[in-house]
Amino acid sequence: MYSLRLLAVVSTVPDVRMGVFLFVPVLGRFTMALVLRGYPYAREVGAGNAFKTGARWWHIVVAGTIATSVAVPFGTMVVATGVLGGVLAWFLGRWITSRLGGLTGDTYGFICEVVETFAFVALSATPLV
Repeated sequence: MYSLRLLAVVSTVPDVRMGVFLFVPVLGRFTMALVLRGYPYAREVGAGNAFKTGARWWHIVVAGTIATSVAVPFGTMVVATGVLGGVLAWFLGRWITSRLGGLTGDTYGFICEVVETFAFVALSATPLV
């Protein structure tokens, strides 16, 4: 997955590369907040359970506001990538929950990594307008 990220970053237009580097990690953390609040935890104990227990609805609002404020200056393509990343995270959460009965700390990280990789590839493949 990291090789794909590296290829995507190298393929990104140099003028917008900094925007991609700023936005992608913020998007990944927003999607983690989204699935933390949106899906049950799969086990009684685990490192991710502390995050799940502490997750509040306003964490999504704050993370979404930060992600939006970072995305908007870079144009509609970045905003669209953020929306699609949120949708991807939501469906990954649903898919994992259907198999495990909920999410775990590892699956939170997995969702973050998949969404970030998606965003790097999507933003390298299209011009930012």
